[in-house]
Amino acid sequence: MAIWHWHVAVVAASYYLVAVAVADTQTKPKQRAMAIS
Repeated sequence: MAIWHWHVAVVAASYYLVAVAVADTQTKPKQRAMAIS
């Protein structure tokens, strides 16, 4: 059971990191556009 919970935690962390990376790529162009304008 402990191994299962550890696996779930790793998968959840992976999805979280992917979500952060996607959000980062979406916010950077907006910040650059604001800086230019």
